[in-house]
Amino acid sequence: MSFREDLEEGKEYENYILNIVQKKYPQAKIIDGYFKEYDIIIPENNKAIEVKSDIDMWVRTGNIAIEVRNRGELSGLSVTKADYWCHVLVECGKIKNTLVFEVKELKEIVKDFLNKKKARMVMGGDDDLAQLVLLPLTELREL
Repeated sequence: MSFREDLEEGKEYENYILNIVQKKYPQAKIIDGYFKEYDIIIPENNKAIEVKSDIDMWVRTGNIAIEVRNRGELSGLSVTKADYWCHVLVECGKIKNTLVFEVKELKEIVKDFLNKKKARMVMGGDDDLAQLVLLPLTELREL
């Protein structure tokens, strides 16, 4: 899948989360264009949401992938200014589940899982240039 296709697919899941959020916070909106700090802003409570999707791979591996660096630069969880992280799990084009974390809690989970060897770092994404933390869903369910 090309970067442009990934981006378009990502927008689909941002809209999915936005529709849910707007039921309680109608002024919530997606930040247009490239903005690495967060994807959705909620003016009513001054909170922000980062939306990520994991498409099909989570089914085969049992892990979700959290990006922390890309092309040698901090990215993803390392740079987000969001308050919440929504991780949309997609299988065969259908949304199966969404995991929602407070960002500060997710950062603690990543650190704890890495220290306890429950998670591992891998290179992946386009041309294997992204550093990803693989978090096992079985361990996340036990939290």
